[in-house]
Amino acid sequence: PAFFNISVPQNMMAMDPMNDGLYLISMVIEYTNETAPAYPVYALSEDKTSYIVTTFSGLIVDFVIPEYYNGLPVTEIGEKAFKECTSLRSIVLPDTITKIANQAFLNCSSLTGLDLPANLVSIGEYAFFGCSSITYLHLPASLESIGDWACSYMTSMTDITFAEGIKVTVLPAFLFTYTVFTTIRLPEGLLETGFDMFQTNLALTTVYLPVSLTTIADSTFCWLDNLSDIYYAGTEAQWNAVTKYDDFINDIGDAVIHFAA
Repeated sequence: PAFFNISVPQNMMAMDPMNDGLYLISMVIEYTNETAPAYPVYALSEDKTSYIVTTFSGLIVDFVIPEYYNGLPVTEIGEKAFKECTSLRSIVLPDTITKIANQAFLNCSSLTGLDLPANLVSIGEYAFFGCSSITYLHLPASLESIGDWACSYMTSMTDITFAEGIKVTVLPAFLFTYTVFTTIRLPEGLLETGFDMFQTNLALTTVYLPVSLTTIADSTFCWLDNLSDIYYAGTEAQWNAVTKYDDFINDIGDAVIHFAA
């Protein structure tokens, strides 16, 4: 436990004639951002079966979200819940979490690592935008949808992986802009890339594309100055059947496309 020495001004004290002594009239303790206790704020879901983390109070640095609150599972990190919480360094999310809403961790610039819940279904728009200290992200097999800009401006992210069997079939626009990973392996089952998905990742050299891919969206490979190799899991004939945007050849420049034997 923490103990504090508190000096009480004389004008907050009064005589107690029954006990021949002093007693406290009133006292207000004010917290600063540096000393306030940290805790999440919850809201009951509309169907009253779970709780949503809606915001937080106090100075949050290293934090653990519980699986249950008031006897019900915590299933969602709400919209803007930790937006611009620049003190947040690490957070543990329980596997009861199925949704991370829009802008949930936007501009949490001190957040260095995050293990996504095993049962996560959706990630909202701008969810991790500007989380400039995160170095890795593993997208779980349960994931079905990702919003635009969700992982953009994660300028320290050197490692991004997709779980085998991931349910996402279409990736959103601007998903990985201004990131710094050198290699990415897009998952089997993916049908379509996102508009400007890798824009201005100047570190990216190697991309692996699955045979399931049917469409490469407009500007997917825009402004990738160091792209050198694209590995396609199918044959050249299958590759020729993939729909590509008009400037695809110009955008990939001198990058070599490799096909499965």
